Amino acid sequence: MTLVASQFPGAHPLEIFEEEGGPVVGRLAPPDVLAGGLPRFRPEAADDGEVAVAGDRPRVLIYHTHTSEAYVGAVPAGTGFDPAVEAFTSDPGASVVGVGTVVQQVLEERGIGTVHLRQVFDRDGERVTRIGNYQRSLAALVGDGDRPGLLDAYPTVDVVLDIHRDGVGRDATLTRVGGQPAASILFVVGTDRRLEHPQWHKNYCFVQWLVAELERRHPGLVKGVLVSENRYNQHVRPGAVLVEIGGYGNTPAEAERSARMFGEALAAVIEAGRVPQADRPFQCPPGVKPPG
Repeated sequence: MTLVASQFPGAHPLEIFEEEGGPVVGRLAPPDVLAGGLPRFRPEAADDGEVAVAGDRPRVLIYHTHTSEAYVGAVPAGTGFDPAVEAFTSDPGASVVGVGTVVQQVLEERGIGTVHLRQVFDRDGERVTRIGNYQRSLAALVGDGDRPGLLDAYPTVDVVLDIHRDGVGRDATLTRVGGQPAASILFVVGTDRRLEHPQWHKNYCFVQWLVAELERRHPGLVKGVLVSENRYNQHVRPGAVLVEIGGYGNTPAEAERSARMFGEALAAVIEAGRVPQADRPFQCPPGVKPPG
């Protein structure tokens, strides 16, 4: 793993794979280890296959470049389970895909149309790989050759969420909100230091509006914002965000709780008109400046 992110005040150290590739990193967890519990996909969405659409004229597209990232909770010592290698699953009920379903449900309840892409980008059979993940998810968003992407199919989308979970242990991602255990939230903002991304400051300011809303509602839920040398496909829209909801040591119930809080805050920011557009200026919250 290569440390490629620059830490700014309020950030938490995080190792992130370079988007041009990385090693095969693991395998799917044994089913008896997974904590389970995130909502399964709604029956009415089951026939949609890899794409679930809720509402008309969607504003938000949710996807998962690291689709297999799982929530396993506190695994007892002596089991032989290595979360760094095995905290992955094809079961959406215990993965970041389940978190995306929760966020979609919250936005739908607020009348905000969404598209949830559940396509798997990080597996080669039973192996979990970091090779080509971001290239594959980018192709799904913007198209590949003659095949159009989802952003072509849904041109009203101006918020694009790549939802992950962090690769650190429970102690680093467990927080409490309103007396209840929850999964802390970390944002990662891509820049133009490696690849072309001329409007990345808008992505940064959008994240800061989300942080401000989350802090107003749930102080302590956000553990930081990392500004990275990599781009992480955030050039596709000025409102593109990479958000880490918890880590492998959180339970699905904790991740669900945080996903609901995140979804409510996102809805509030959208309803307030604080979503950047490519063709007009966009400012950070008062007192916040993008890094140089």
